[in-house]
Amino acid sequence: MNNDNRNNIGNNGEDRFSTLDIDGINDLYYQERRSAPPNKNQPNKPHNSAHDLAKIFVLLASIIVLIIIVYTAAVGILGFAHQSSAETTTAPSLTLPTTATSATTLGIIGTSTTSGTVLPITTETTVSTSKITTATTETTQTTQTTVNVYNPKYENAVIFIDAGHGGHDVGAIGELSGTEYYEKDINLSVALLLCEELEKRGFTVVTSRDTDEFIELADRAAMAVDADAHMFISLHCNSFSDSAVYGPRMYYTARSGLTYNGEKFAQYFTNAFNSVKTKFSNMKSSRNYTDSSVLGKNKYYAVLCNTNMPSILIEMGFITSERDLTMLIDGDWQQEVAKAVADAVENAYNAGMVTKK
Repeated sequence: MNNDNRNNIGNNGEDRFSTLDIDGINDLYYQERRSAPPNKNQPNKPHNSAHDLAKIFVLLASIIVLIIIVYTAAVGILGFAHQSSAETTTAPSLTLPTTATSATTLGIIGTSTTSGTVLPITTETTVSTSKITTATTETTQTTQTTVNVYNPKYENAVIFIDAGHGGHDVGAIGELSGTEYYEKDINLSVALLLCEELEKRGFTVVTSRDTDEFIELADRAAMAVDADAHMFISLHCNSFSDSAVYGPRMYYTARSGLTYNGEKFAQYFTNAFNSVKTKFSNMKSSRNYTDSSVLGKNKYYAVLCNTNMPSILIEMGFITSERDLTMLIDGDWQQEVAKAVADAVENAYNAGMVTKK
């Protein structure tokens, strides 16, 4: 073996140092060194431990980097899988109530009520104030074609609303499909809706009753006079022995001593009911009426005889007519009538129909 080969053996030993067991490499290295004669021309190379440590450090660093890469890739894969699972998972749906209590209870009856309909009553009962509910502003806005806003100029205008009959005085009685309906309840329902409509526009409203109670006829007119009312409106349902007779009618005070035009005043309310007819084709056109009985003896018109302001008694329809009764107990119809009558009040007031005797 020549010197070059011996030197190669030493070099190979150093190369193998990085991959073999250190003790085994030392044995092989020194065995070769002992068996080979010394080479005087080439000095002995010292063992480079720093070089070996650098290689070990690089190896460890490579392993650490590899671990980081593998960990990062695993986290990314798991995160993507989780996101995909979340995207494909159906979100739980909210459980909503299948029914909701209506904000509107139209029609005031001694028994329970439902929205938009006056329920029948078979016996005379007393309706507590808590059972009397009128339409809310939200419902009004859905049924009105226009929204009437508050007007400060109406604040000093006092409108007296009289819901005819009440308490033990049930008024006229209508029958529909074998069920009886009392006039007093229909009158009160529309009156409360009308009060709400007028107050929204800025009018001051005074009522003869806002519950199912009996008020004497003479007291109703006296209450309006005491309130210094600018207008008096009494709401009723008509009746007749012939069930074929139907349609609204207006009665106004025609006696002397009042300086306003009673017929023109009544015409505003006639026009109001005719406007409702455009939405309810079964209605008959409204008519203006005056009668000498308003001058004194007929008790039915006592409220017109004793008032000293523009006054009108509105017969909204014939409760004895199945055609009219179907509308009289309809909550939507009641709401439209309340709005139309409020329009008539506003128009009459703006026309100066507030003169007292």
